[in-house]
Amino acid sequence: MNTSLALRENIKKLMAMKGFSQKTLANNSGVSQKTISNLVANNGVLKSPAVSTVESIARGLGVSPAELLNYQSIAAPPAEDDPYRDLSCLIRDFMAADSEGRKAILRVARNEAIHAKQI
Repeated sequence: MNTSLALRENIKKLMAMKGFSQKTLANNSGVSQKTISNLVANNGVLKSPAVSTVESIARGLGVSPAELLNYQSIAAPPAEDDPYRDLSCLIRDFMAADSEGRKAILRVARNEAIHAKQI
């Protein structure tokens, strides 16, 4: 799959996962609704957006630009035998959380670190 097609599909999947309309993503990212519409349109015309546009859309979706371009890394859960499974899930959840959710995750992590030092 070429990068433009992957980007289009990944934006659509992430918007659906988060329940975002194009207007919501436009508001969250600062990218015009028309640009987002052009990126996700199924009209056969695939345009490569500027890097700054990809960065803004990724930020609006709560993922990194690399994750946006490679949706598999955030869509697939880590394998059961992955020694970093808990950390991978935490990072994925942290990236998907809003600012209040991120603060809550950081509070829990801070408390866990304090508790671990006391043991």
